Amino acid sequence: MQLTQTHKETRTLGLLALQAEILESIATSQPRDQVLDQLCQLSEEIVGECVASVMLYNQSKTLLNIIAAPNLPREALEALDGTIPGKGAGSCSNAVLTGKPAFVCNALSDDRWNEIQHIAKKLKIGACWSFPIYIHGEITGSFSITSFRSRTPSELYQKLLKISAHLAGIAIERAKNDEILNHSNTAFNNTSEAILISDITGSIFRSNNAYHAISGFEINDIQNLNIFEILATNKHLTHHIKSSLKKIGTWRGEVKAHKKSEETFPALLNINTVYNNQGQAHQYVAVLSDISLLKESENKLSFLAHHDTLTKLPNRFAFEKILKDTLKNKCTTNTPIAILYIDLDNFKTINDTRGHAVGDKFLKMVATRLFKFFQKTDFIARVGGDEFTIMCCYQQVEEIRIKAKKLLKELSRIYSVDNNDYYSSASIGIALAPADGKTIESLIKCADTAMYKAKKLGKDQFFFYTESLTLALQTRMEMEVCLRQAISKNELFIEYQPLYKKNREIVSVEALLRWQSPKFGLVPPETFITLAEESGLIVSIGLWALKTSCQQANNFIINTPGLKLSVNLSRFQLKDVFMNSLISILEETGFDPNRLEFEITESTMLSEFSNNRDLLLKVNKMGIKLSIDDFGTGYSSLSDLKNLPVQSLKIDKSLIDDLPGNAAISNAVVAMGNALGLTVVAEGVENDLQFDCLISAGCDYFQGFLLSTPLSLANITHKLNM
Repeated sequence: MQLTQTHKETRTLGLLALQAEILESIATSQPRDQVLDQLCQLSEEIVGECVASVMLYNQSKTLLNIIAAPNLPREALEALDGTIPGKGAGSCSNAVLTGKPAFVCNALSDDRWNEIQHIAKKLKIGACWSFPIYIHGEITGSFSITSFRSRTPSELYQKLLKISAHLAGIAIERAKNDEILNHSNTAFNNTSEAILISDITGSIFRSNNAYHAISGFEINDIQNLNIFEILATNKHLTHHIKSSLKKIGTWRGEVKAHKKSEETFPALLNINTVYNNQGQAHQYVAVLSDISLLKESENKLSFLAHHDTLTKLPNRFAFEKILKDTLKNKCTTNTPIAILYIDLDNFKTINDTRGHAVGDKFLKMVATRLFKFFQKTDFIARVGGDEFTIMCCYQQVEEIRIKAKKLLKELSRIYSVDNNDYYSSASIGIALAPADGKTIESLIKCADTAMYKAKKLGKDQFFFYTESLTLALQTRMEMEVCLRQAISKNELFIEYQPLYKKNREIVSVEALLRWQSPKFGLVPPETFITLAEESGLIVSIGLWALKTSCQQANNFIINTPGLKLSVNLSRFQLKDVFMNSLISILEETGFDPNRLEFEITESTMLSEFSNNRDLLLKVNKMGIKLSIDDFGTGYSSLSDLKNLPVQSLKIDKSLIDDLPGNAAISNAVVAMGNALGLTVVAEGVENDLQFDCLISAGCDYFQGFLLSTPLSLANITHKLNM
């Protein structure tokens, strides 16, 4: 009896020693797996002839995984790890499913093992006692003792299981908390946001690495800092922050904070009150986000939103804003305002022929000249590709007239770019407030309309807005609307003007586009062709003219061997896609390309050849001839002509009009053309004197009213069949 009592006391002391040893390991933050292995080994020593294990319940996967079993055979580990809980899936499964101890005394006969009895037989498992592990009332896993002989757990062993399950739960929870704490510390010290923690007076007692990096303050400096003193805020804002913390426990806003260097940086402050268990304000946690880069980006974006990236001048948005504000202030100051709308006359040619790099440098030089020319009180902006606007105040209109005249002279000076000289004049439109308008839109529109008129007058001029310009612009807009519908409404038609040899034999006919508008009557070609080019309609209209003339010419040239059809091409048609359209038209109409000739003006040929060389060569290879139209109005040199893939040139009418009085130029053109082996055509021949003079010069082909006016389809057909 005495021996049994002593044995029980020894076992009880063993339980107490186990509990004390495990709690000490937990308290000293030993690793979880080490603590659980230690718990298993101590339990095995107390029970004897057994192995202990801890299984963790994975609720998301509904699996039981072994996390501690230092003496469980490897074969058993592999067989039991990852068990799916079930009533017949063993003691551990039942303990987890029921939340109650599962004491299986004979694994080979107990129903709770019937699904895995093959494992019990193979591993020679006799008994298995399992106790559920709870953490905060939730089943987390099980602690088990497995014996290799059948037996029933004594009261002491059941107590051991309960204590061990409880200790395992403490160890698992402590490990989770440590992990969370470690993550928190890692996050605290590695976050990019500066974090400060202070007591209720604002004295800082903890800070993270981000704050030290941003502010320059070191850990030792923190002891002397107050969370409210590091903010570069005025007394009113500091008071507001403290008041908000007191009333609602939080404040968020943009501030400036001090650095150790006494500089400041912009920051987004999010400060919150931490309360103790009694609900009293205990600490403050402040998060400071350095927004220096954001502010810098905002400034850049603001600049980009209001300025032109190339010239750095204000853009249209900024111009309209300053004009709006000025008009508003003008109501009280009564100061007259002038709007100058500037368009560079020759920029497109420079940009297209010399490239965008040269064009960009050219525009920068223009911007520099404008900036130096105008006063600081004037506002300059770039509102488009080669368009600039200026707003300036004045006392007398004559001041603006003088300024515009001087500005034209300044902008027409030679521009030296990359060791090359370029010339470009400007056209300036001027609108005055309030005479020409009282709103942003009306003033800019009036200045733009006046600029357009200055360009029409011959460029390198300025023009003050008048009401008649608006009427002209409205007419132009109405005409554009009608022109857009001209093809679908069958208002366009072709006339044909013959081209003659000196013996007055017809060798070719030129297709001339006409427009009979129900609203505007027979519109002059120079009017609607220009409108078509400016509005972008010329491509579709040009293709219509080419297709229609090919279809019609098939009928009237069939009985005239060698007769050619000549069609005018606009510079806007000289694009890569034109080739596809040309091939399609020739296939559809069946027109022989060897009987087709394209006329391209001298200015277009010179400015567009470098960009369209391959296209023009492909046209030549198809058998289509190329002719320079209006020759003599440009600046073609002998070397230019030798490099162009052209077969003929047409002397411009302006050179023919002077005959026979001033024949030197026309004679030189004829001689040059003949020397290059080109067919030379004189257009605009209106009298016999001109005709005879050109024959004497060696010209072989002629076109003009002396020989024939443009003829309708019916008349040209009749004339050729005579």
